[in-house]
Amino acid sequence: SRVADDFGRGDLAARTAPRPRSSIAPLAGHLNDMAGRIALLLEARKHLLHSVSHELRTPIARLEFGLELLRHRHAGADAALAQRVVAMETDVGELKALVDELLSLTQLDHAGAMSTQRFALAPMLARCAPLSAHRYSASIAPDLGELDGDQRLLARTVNNLLGNAVKYARSRIALTAWREGGAGT
Repeated sequence: SRVADDFGRGDLAARTAPRPRSSIAPLAGHLNDMAGRIALLLEARKHLLHSVSHELRTPIARLEFGLELLRHRHAGADAALAQRVVAMETDVGELKALVDELLSLTQLDHAGAMSTQRFALAPMLARCAPLSAHRYSASIAPDLGELDGDQRLLARTVNNLLGNAVKYARSRIALTAWREGGAGT
């Protein structure tokens, strides 16, 4: 039970070691085998995410370079082309953000790799806003307090939610944050 709990909390090296004649020895052996396979699968997933992320950066950089050349050489003379180049640059920016998310996922697999610091929540939320903010409003209480965590990742999460809201909301988008209860909540 303890080994299963440790493994569930992320200790992928946790294994059982019952006495060989114990009645649970066969079950413990199966648990150890399963834990080994899960650890190998998670490691393979991490390496795949990391490799794919790095491999995608090169074609994205070439697309950015090509769009920059296109904008400077031809887009000034053609308003429709200039508008299309801006739309394509937005798409490439979204691809870059997805690649960054993949790289962040590989970093999150190592809890120690995540940088945690104490930060004030209200100012961080105030800095979050969707790119097209014409339908956006924010109501953020100044007394939200502080958190221990990775401010960059939390801001990215909030910005991702706001970006999705811009894409799919039919009316306005509102970010509201307030503190309920006393100082301990």
